[in-house]
Amino acid sequence: MADDAVNLFVYGTLKSPATFRSVTGLTFEAPAFGYVKAAPSASQAPPLKALEAILANYDLVSPDQMYYYALEHAGRRVHGFLVLDVPPDAMAELAHYEGDGYEARTVTVMTEQGPMPATVFAGAPGLLHKRFGPDLRRDLKAELAFRARIDKFFQTKAARPYADESETPSYTRAVKELKGSTIRDLVQAHFQTAGLSDFFVSQALAGPVPSLEQLRRDDEAALFAEHYLVLLVRLVIFNQFEQRIRDQFRYEIDQLRGSDRYYEYTISCLAALRVLTHTAELTGMLVMDALSDLDFMTHDLVDFVEWAIVAADHIYDPAPARAALEWIEAHRVGGVLPLGAECDLSNLPHAAAAIQPPDKPHGCFDPTYNAFRYFRDFSLDVLGWKLGAHVEPMPAAGPGAQLFRLSLGSVGGELGKSNPITDDPWILNQVVAHLCRYFDIAPHALRISIQAPRPLTPRKGTTLDESTLRCLLALGGDVGRDADGRLRVRRISNREILQQVPNRRLDMLRTARRSRRGGVAPEELEAVGVTDLTAAHGNGQPVAQYRFLRLSSSVNYEPLILALKGVQLRLRPGEMLTAAQMQESPALAEMFDRLVAWAANPQPLGDDEIARFLQTVREGLDHERLGRSPHSPAYLNWAIEQLSNGLALFNRAAAMPADAREPGAPAGQERSPG
Repeated sequence: MADDAVNLFVYGTLKSPATFRSVTGLTFEAPAFGYVKAAPSASQAPPLKALEAILANYDLVSPDQMYYYALEHAGRRVHGFLVLDVPPDAMAELAHYEGDGYEARTVTVMTEQGPMPATVFAGAPGLLHKRFGPDLRRDLKAELAFRARIDKFFQTKAARPYADESETPSYTRAVKELKGSTIRDLVQAHFQTAGLSDFFVSQALAGPVPSLEQLRRDDEAALFAEHYLVLLVRLVIFNQFEQRIRDQFRYEIDQLRGSDRYYEYTISCLAALRVLTHTAELTGMLVMDALSDLDFMTHDLVDFVEWAIVAADHIYDPAPARAALEWIEAHRVGGVLPLGAECDLSNLPHAAAAIQPPDKPHGCFDPTYNAFRYFRDFSLDVLGWKLGAHVEPMPAAGPGAQLFRLSLGSVGGELGKSNPITDDPWILNQVVAHLCRYFDIAPHALRISIQAPRPLTPRKGTTLDESTLRCLLALGGDVGRDADGRLRVRRISNREILQQVPNRRLDMLRTARRSRRGGVAPEELEAVGVTDLTAAHGNGQPVAQYRFLRLSSSVNYEPLILALKGVQLRLRPGEMLTAAQMQESPALAEMFDRLVAWAANPQPLGDDEIARFLQTVREGLDHERLGRSPHSPAYLNWAIEQLSNGLALFNRAAAMPADAREPGAPAGQERSPG
């Protein structure tokens, strides 16, 4: 044993090798858990040795009905494991995990090899009355304890009043999956209150699971059931992969996540999507097998969920998951400002209202999902909560029509109540790309949100200048040729972000206040030069959401995300162009008219305005953190070059006659590659 390593006696949650690894990055061999030694990867430390052990004259108590504490009690004993040769850095992580209710003591434990000296994190009687603060590692401990209470409930009769002896463990997991959003809400409430009673938990989780019985009576719903069930099975398989990855690689995920202010599922969701999109053929075969084995008219919702859970268990392999996390670690670029994204998916045409003949309004039809009218009937809002899946009204497509929106870190799509998902433009771009690839639904629109501390808050009434707007629209506003061969900025010309009746408005940018829980941490505020932390928190951090982007699975949004970040940092615009702004400012109204006319017949951008735009972006990015950039000069140079190339590509397309085609670029595909 190394001089500075110790033998640690573990009990309670740390008896689980998976939990031990989540905290330290190390695991140990414990025969009682059926642990099978496997050859570690090059980046993974070998497992530590462990012995079954007994700590005499101590007892386990749980005064808060949540955590277990080993307290001195003559004649009692505590069973656990003696983990050998725990290094000092792991001990520091464990001390952080245990928190201020525990203290490290030197004791003697009994093992198969006889008495052995050990260190134990025993309860500190004088500190047990103190509550635990909102610390990341302590939250993990509290989450594990609270989820154990939830798991215990699902073993009771109250959880499934009509259960019989033939039900399998996978059935219980299916029931939990169909109550996933309720479990999420309970876990969040547990951290925001003094703790939830078992009675409260049981009342929240009790009751029947959702059923298809009522839906079967709807003849129209039956026509679309197969497509909804395909989406259901895909969501359940994704959920199972994400859960397995997060359970097995919690330590790596916490290191990659970096800060508690980011959505806790971002990295595990991206890793799961990466694995599933790389095995798309296998996943597709499984989905079709589900529809062959089960029938909408005779099997219920829980049967489809259970089938998908069992299928996911059969195909999950930790090796590709580990490779996905290593891929994320190798490519991430970091940053300071928190970022978020919303992806709109729908099989209806873009801008349905704009293409309807006057005598046949609402004539668009979605033969796959019927514009997601049955989204909640199939519990897709519950099954898709990790991805922020919900539906938004699409009035132009007819009464009841909706589109499918994915907003990681968001509950129901409320911008002010969502958590940012990352500070890394590369990670954000990969999340967007993999969401588009995993779901077989046509991409529509993309919204990028940027959160800034108060000194960089958007200035009320400040709008972007016309040249900057044109450059942004040229890069991301869906520039392409319509059927008549004419080039257009279709997000405006198709009236997707444009409103002219009853009031004129261009929905380019909106601002909101994000709740304090989703705000920037104090140390991150200091990193961007904020010293008055009380004033900085205020009523929540400001967030600017850019809403003009066309979504495509083939576009690399990374340079454009950097461009939006640079523009926001340098110019600090607020909402634009609203009806109220144009009523107050004739100059803005004139700019609005010029932009609409330009979008219908875009002309090349001038060299001077392109140069000013790129300079604005670079100056903003260069001052992201205390007058310097968190990104390398080479990375910023690459991004500026990509933006320059995209604008040059736009200019070439705009200079061509209406009946011309750029070599190798089919109609509708001339937009910037980002």
